[in-house]
Amino acid sequence: MSAQCKRILLADDDLAVLSLQETFLSRPGIEIRQARSGNEAIRHILAGFMPDVVVSDLNMPDGSGLDLLRFVRHHESTLETPILILSGSSCQEEIDRARAMGCTVFLRKPISLSLLEAEIALCMALPVRSGERTRTRLPALLHGSAGELPVWVRDVGASGLFLESTAPLDVGRGYRLELLHGSSVELNGAFTQVSLVRESTRQEGGGTVYGYGATIQFASGRRDELERSF
Repeated sequence: MSAQCKRILLADDDLAVLSLQETFLSRPGIEIRQARSGNEAIRHILAGFMPDVVVSDLNMPDGSGLDLLRFVRHHESTLETPILILSGSSCQEEIDRARAMGCTVFLRKPISLSLLEAEIALCMALPVRSGERTRTRLPALLHGSAGELPVWVRDVGASGLFLESTAPLDVGRGYRLELLHGSSVELNGAFTQVSLVRESTRQEGGGTVYGYGATIQFASGRRDELERSF
C-alpha cells in the first residue's frame, strides 16, 4: 500500500447507495471500505482502518450516523478526521445536533455524486493527519466589508488554507488575510481565485470554533512566499 494512498470509509444501510458511491469514487490511490451501519464502521476503525475522511448516512440501524460521529470525535486516532453526514431529513434540530457534535459537512439528500466527490476532495486536503501535514496555529486578521476579524491559520496546502475563527464568516466571500507576525498576503488580487468554500464547527472551552476551508489558485511564486512565512 502506497504511503500516499487515501482512505475513505463509507457508511450507509443501503447497499445500492454504497456500491454507487464506491464505484464513482474509486481510482488509483484511493482505498475505500464499506459499512452497513455505524457500528460496523466503528469496527473497521478499531480493526486498524484509519480513514482520511468518513462519509455516513444519518439514519441507520445498529448504530446511527450520530453514533459514528460521536465515536470518531472521541477516538484518539480520529479526533480531527473529517466526517460528512448525509441525510434526507430537513429537521433543523438534527442538523444543529450533528454540527454541534463535530460534523465537518452536513449534506441534504438527494445530492449529486460530483458534489460528494468535491466535498471529499476538499476534506482530504485539510490538515487532519499529523503525519502528512505540518500543523500550525498562526494568528491573523481577515479584512472584509464588515471590518477586521481575528482568525487562526492552521494549515497551508497546495490549493488553499484552513482557518479557524470564534465567529462565523460568509462562505463564498473573499477576504484579505494579514498574518500578524509581519507578512501580509492578499487573498483577493494576489491569488487568481479565493473563496471560503465550506464551514465546520466544533466545541472548545464552552464556545464554538468555526473552521473554514479556503480554496486558492496561487499566482506564480506566491505559494512559496506564503509558505516561507510559516
